[in-house]
This record gives sequence, C-alpha cells and structure tokens, in this order.
Amino acid sequence: MKIGEYGQFCATVQMNKAIPVLLEIRDEIKEMKGDVKEMKGDIKAVIANTEAIPQIHEEIREFRYDIQPGIAMQL
Repeated sequence: MKIGEYGQFCATVQMNKAIPVLLEIRDEIKEMKGDVKEMKGDIKAVIANTEAIPQIHEEIREFRYDIQPGIAMQL
C-alpha cells in the first residue's frame, strides 16, 4: 500500500469515528434550543416574582431604624 492510500484510509477511519459524535452533538444542540425558549419564560416569571424584593428590603430597613432607638433606651 502506498503512503497516500494509507493516509486516505486513516482519514476515512477517523471520519467514521467522528460523524456519529458530530450527529449526536447536533441533536443535543437542537434539544437545547427548545430548552432555552422554556428558560426565557421561566426567567420572566422569576423577574415578575422578585420585583417586590427591593420594596421589602426598604421596609425592613425602616423597621430596623424604628426598633433600634427603643432597644437602646431599654438598655
């Protein structure tokens, strides 16, 4: 067998190994695209649910300042 023929044979063997892996990767990417669309909806729901957190944080801070003088007077 000539060197060129052997090189072609080796390339073919490697392609036969790589093609199934590449097809599997392609299928997984297609599945991920569907998951990304679902995650976008989930992210919007999380954003809607967490909009009140800064307001609650401010209320807690106000309560803290209201409580601290009373505790200091008791001590």
